[in-house]
Amino acid sequence: MQQSDSTLENNKGLLAQTLLYVAGACAIAAAAIAVQQGGTAPTIIAATLLGMLAAGIIKYGFTRCHLTMPEAIQDALIAGALAAAAAPDLKIWQAPAAWHELFSMTSPAAAAACVIYLLIIAYCASSKGRHVSPVAGSFTLAVPLLFNCLLLLQAPSMLENIGRFFAFGAKLTPDVLQWMGKAAVLIVINEAVANGLILLLAGRLLTDARMHALLLASALFSSATPAIAGLGSGAGVAALPPVVGALAAIAAATVSQAGLWGQTFLLTGLIMDSLHSKHPAWYWGPGHYKSGFTQGAVYSAVFMGLIHAAAGALSVPGVWALLTAYPVTCAGIAGVIIFPFIKNIIESFEGSLPFVMRLRSNYSRWDHCLRGGVVGAAVAFAVREGLPAASPAARFLYGIAAGVAAYAAGPRESTSPKRLWADWWAGRSAGTLTPCRRRWWRQNLKTTQPFFILPQGSRLRTM
Repeated sequence: MQQSDSTLENNKGLLAQTLLYVAGACAIAAAAIAVQQGGTAPTIIAATLLGMLAAGIIKYGFTRCHLTMPEAIQDALIAGALAAAAAPDLKIWQAPAAWHELFSMTSPAAAAACVIYLLIIAYCASSKGRHVSPVAGSFTLAVPLLFNCLLLLQAPSMLENIGRFFAFGAKLTPDVLQWMGKAAVLIVINEAVANGLILLLAGRLLTDARMHALLLASALFSSATPAIAGLGSGAGVAALPPVVGALAAIAAATVSQAGLWGQTFLLTGLIMDSLHSKHPAWYWGPGHYKSGFTQGAVYSAVFMGLIHAAAGALSVPGVWALLTAYPVTCAGIAGVIIFPFIKNIIESFEGSLPFVMRLRSNYSRWDHCLRGGVVGAAVAFAVREGLPAASPAARFLYGIAAGVAAYAAGPRESTSPKRLWADWWAGRSAGTLTPCRRRWWRQNLKTTQPFFILPQGSRLRTM
């Protein structure tokens, strides 16, 4: 009898909990719909009440505690602010045309922000047994505002107004005023991201003067990159000798892209660090900027160098006639030269080995060059024979045949898991890797450094 009563009580508790979950989900959906329909006083009031109701149901469902007065006010204000910011007529990624549009967002974005905020409340209530803090909750309002600040960079007239405000009445050109406006916007974004993250993680503001200087310098430099890129074109550069003009264009593109990449890597690096509970600090801040600056400079220099090199080669008398007379042969030679380089770019990612090291390794592989020649010849042959106008089935079969030919052009070494582990254990017991596996490791790790395995451990290290 007692067991039956206990089972009945458990079933009643499970039913009550299920009803709370259903009611919470319905309240979240209702609040999101009210926020999406925002813009008028009745919908704002409805979103405020529904947001507070949804937060109350969520907290009670997980903690069996009601909202406190500050928590209820916080939920009501955030839901109401999102409803007030929702603009049904606003287009996505639309640059603001007036100052009040900085505090507006599209209706779907406002509804999504409301859902995210309520889900954060559910997460904090279920995992920590408490309500979300005001600082964390305000991020649902701050993030859309920062995106609007980024969109402000597309509004020249508003940037000029910002620059004119900081110029204190000085008569400056529109370009200088826009640069000042861009710099001010980027400084605000950098400081908002850094201080917001450290406030969220450590409960304080950023006090390191070196980090503030880095954020300031990054914003000033990146705001000047459009003007720097413009130095690589125009009548002045066109009047220079061809080689000097090409070098000037490459240098301008390299410097401008390096500044943009440095700014991007700095902010994304700080955000990624915060996901690992590391607040913004000088210890790793410059590393993020240096990584982006270096990679931006390398890739932009390589890209622009290829473009100008190709243009210079085509401008040589007789080259175009040679290409049209022997397209398959010339495309095959071009594939031999370009394929390892393209492969090197595709393999690039954050954390990969240095670009030059991988480039040297790819060009040292004769099979890469051979496969590039096959691919280049196949593409040129297809264009010459009019394959783009053929049926889809013919193009598909030709693509398969070209891919098989390119694959067959290189060596095929067995790298099955069983053989790898067998060679690994054999090398571990002998204190070294077998020659065949050593070559495999060297090729697939894209480095020419020799590898060996310590006899007493299982860690692979370089000599």
